[in-house]
Amino acid sequence: MSVSANNVEVSGDTITIPLESAAFGNESVSVDQVSIEGAEVTDVKQGEDGQLLVTAKVSDVEDGETIANAISGAKITVGDNTGYANVADASFYAVFEGVMRDGDNVKFNITLLAEVGTFAEGINADAVSVVEGFEGGQVESLTREDEYTCSLVISAPATDSFNEESFSFVGTIELAEGALVQDWGDVAPACEFTRDYSILSLGRMKENEEIEKQ
Repeated sequence: MSVSANNVEVSGDTITIPLESAAFGNESVSVDQVSIEGAEVTDVKQGEDGQLLVTAKVSDVEDGETIANAISGAKITVGDNTGYANVADASFYAVFEGVMRDGDNVKFNITLLAEVGTFAEGINADAVSVVEGFEGGQVESLTREDEYTCSLVISAPATDSFNEESFSFVGTIELAEGALVQDWGDVAPACEFTRDYSILSLGRMKENEEIEKQ
């Protein structure tokens, strides 16, 4: 069983991991009932939304990234239940909000949402690239609304056959290294997200669309 360990917090040589307690049962647990391979569990308490907050000390680490790497994939035991921690890199997904014809161009309005980690304070349009789809498209603007949300506008040449009611394509958006910040405060690597863009996918949250790390 893989146990999501997103939204971790790192301080010195300790890491606090919010685990979905349902993965291990909902009963109360104590420190002596929890173990993490390669780490010393120092505190366990109930968090918000049914989470189990597990704090552990990791030896021979240099920074937040090495702590996260040490914990990722580690065996976690809570009572009689066992799982394996999955500490993910920062990532995002895109929600297609709207499309409009603007002279010889077509503008796509997209909301970027941080799924793991947060958007860097200084993120701007230079951090965004159109990798696939949006033929001839360029990033027109990027606005950071808050640490978890950005508004993106992509402008692409409109073909004679473009129809706002029937267009359909798959598009990939890439964020450069440093556009996102890891949960533990380090610069996140580049990552990309691919999804379908059509009138049917307007406003739809991601479903069966994969986040690809580089």
